[in-house]
Amino acid sequence: MISFYYPAKIVRRTTYVLETCPPEQYPKLYESTFYAEPEAVIRRTLTRFKLMNMAIGNLGIALLIAMAITYYSPHEIKQNGHILFVLLFAILQMLPCFYIEFATWRWHAHVRATVQPSKRTADLRPRRLFDFISPIWVGLAGVLLITWFVLYLTINNDGTPWQWNHYLTMIIFPIQMLFAFKIYRAINGKKSDPHQSYQDQIRNIQAVVQVNIFASIGMSLFLIIMELVNLYRLDMYEPLFLSGYVQFMVIFGIGQLMRTYSIKSIDFDVYKAETA
Repeated sequence: MISFYYPAKIVRRTTYVLETCPPEQYPKLYESTFYAEPEAVIRRTLTRFKLMNMAIGNLGIALLIAMAITYYSPHEIKQNGHILFVLLFAILQMLPCFYIEFATWRWHAHVRATVQPSKRTADLRPRRLFDFISPIWVGLAGVLLITWFVLYLTINNDGTPWQWNHYLTMIIFPIQMLFAFKIYRAINGKKSDPHQSYQDQIRNIQAVVQVNIFASIGMSLFLIIMELVNLYRLDMYEPLFLSGYVQFMVIFGIGQLMRTYSIKSIDFDVYKAETA
């Protein structure tokens, strides 16, 4: 799904916008003095994104075929130290998503630097976290994070010297803080698109909040499972759990974002040319 299904949906989603909202009728959608041909830039970015996913997806298929031909057993992955390769390949699969997210951020940054909306509206009501997500999900994220940390300290409290995986585990807290920061910035920061309608802005905030909370929950669940796998020596199932975690992050990350902020719910009228 991470290399074929959701990338294809993103391509179709963006192509739909380009075809139904041409620059002549929706000039504000392409408004940026940084690019001479904004529509062409979008199409080139989309092509690169598609090719990157196709290359990575085909590489993954080739690796699976090679494993089948050589009768490679999954339980050998950790024994041979290949689990690190599995992790690196999972990161490789996410690179196109990072690329498209960075390209979108840069585009909006240029638009904000160029455009000053003629009409300014402000909602004086304070935004609160629980306006965008149930307290149950937030509480679950906190409980699972604490549960993992207590479990980690309990299992690894044997006085042995720290290995590389112990140091790697300590990166979890900065990542969790990054989730919290992204939520805070989405709720209290400026909207990325200066032309975006208020309703679309609220839906976008809701999507960002939900994605990051679910990402926190997924990460904590994965870490708890990995600690139990190591405790009960279920190493042969570790690749399965890792694959399941990656799919979870995709479904409740990109998938949740696209479900919450669907293309048909966006108000494109705000991008039309202003009439005199």
